[in-house]
Amino acid sequence: MYYKKSHKYESRRDFFEARINLLKKEINQLSKNEILNIDENSYIDYLEDKYTLEPLCIYRDNEIIHEPTSISKEVENPYDSARYGIYGHKMIYEGYRIEVSYPFSGDAILFNVRPNSFTIGGAYAELRVNELNNTLSLVFEVWDQNAEQFTHNKQSAFEHQVLHYLSINPEVLDFNSQIRQQAQLEFKHAKDKCLAENKFFHAINVQPCVDTPVKITVPTIQKKRTPKPNVGSRKYETYPSMSNEMYEDIIAEIYKCGQSIERKPLLYIGKDEESLRDMFLLRLECRYDNVTATGETFNYGGKTDICLKDATSGANLFIAECKFWHGAKAMHNAIDQLFERYLTVRDTKVALIFFVKGGNFTSVIDSIKKELPTHKLFVRNSGERAESSFSYIFHLPTDDAKPIYLEVMIFHLPKLKED
Repeated sequence: MYYKKSHKYESRRDFFEARINLLKKEINQLSKNEILNIDENSYIDYLEDKYTLEPLCIYRDNEIIHEPTSISKEVENPYDSARYGIYGHKMIYEGYRIEVSYPFSGDAILFNVRPNSFTIGGAYAELRVNELNNTLSLVFEVWDQNAEQFTHNKQSAFEHQVLHYLSINPEVLDFNSQIRQQAQLEFKHAKDKCLAENKFFHAINVQPCVDTPVKITVPTIQKKRTPKPNVGSRKYETYPSMSNEMYEDIIAEIYKCGQSIERKPLLYIGKDEESLRDMFLLRLECRYDNVTATGETFNYGGKTDICLKDATSGANLFIAECKFWHGAKAMHNAIDQLFERYLTVRDTKVALIFFVKGGNFTSVIDSIKKELPTHKLFVRNSGERAESSFSYIFHLPTDDAKPIYLEVMIFHLPKLKED
């Protein structure tokens, strides 16, 4: 499907309510026989998989500027027609229509939801979404050959028209966490209604239908397969690389693991950084084919906390560091340590994981948002995946043109004592 951007849902509340209503409608369309005989747990699993949403991620670094097409427009003469005696005279302007596209991952339906906020002003472009190949495009009309102005307009339009869509991601994760409970409640309501009706029919001696099936098959949906590392197709590139899809999956798994640890104080009380790190390693090491996950691994000039490697070549795919939060200065030092001691020119995807002991969690998040962009290697923000997961683009200390994807995740462990 290829369409110009308009909003089917005027608010996020409307969108999420509509999605829950679809889930309820699907349950209520089951027959009594289906409700009473279907495997309830399997059916709830099916509903959870079907209605779970994948957050949006737009890969700005993979921007493609397509070949321009010529356009023209006819406008009234800009000069005083009465003064120059040229009533009705019109002028023809020639220019270009230029499409700039970006690949994205996530559920394209989220682009149908009007953002909660928007920025007035800035350059304008027509926004299009192609669901078939998961690309988002900005289409500009350009009336002069000013490359610097076009670059400025392109950046302005992306920031003013596109980035606001990513702000829905925290609400998507919150919605996903509630789907199963919503499905269970609605199914229980439908089942209780059927059982009450059967009890009434039995009390008045209504005979049950003899054709009632003993088992109903749960519908299935196409499961999303865990991505594998990919190797570039260019013959001269022999160093394995990690796909953006796999990187997104790793970050999502680490975040889910961190949230799980937050809810279980017995898992983290009395634990040091290495013990907490091992919980993440356990989650990652069995998830991917042809990948090894190790802790305290020697790389370049030191030992990294978490390192995912290609099992065949031993090449690095992903590096992460785990730290207790000790303030903004310590955060800068942690970034320096990660980028100056552990990363080579081959490493492109990394993460910093902070554990916050007690204290004001919100103030820590605010401090990170304020202080991290002041780091000398910072290039730009790249969005917020969740309430405490932030994406950035940095560069290597030895190569300003080498982009590094950095995810900073913060987890609150309030039962740990402050130092």
